[in-house]
Amino acid sequence: MPKRQPQFAIGDTVFERFPFASTKRETGIVVERYELDDEYRYVVRFEDGREEVFFERELFSIPPK
Repeated sequence: MPKRQPQFAIGDTVFERFPFASTKRETGIVVERYELDDEYRYVVRFEDGREEVFFERELFSIPPK
């Protein structure tokens, strides 16, 4: 179990910290969070409907408007 609190919660709006150079940053919503190998992982659903899994260090939070 990780020793610190998760940085993101389900429903948080995020974008990928290191997208491929040829792509623009897409906004996504955290739809699931789980622990694996003492790290938090996040399932993010993007605006186009695709879902991807990220480590915490791969995401930036977008503050609510």
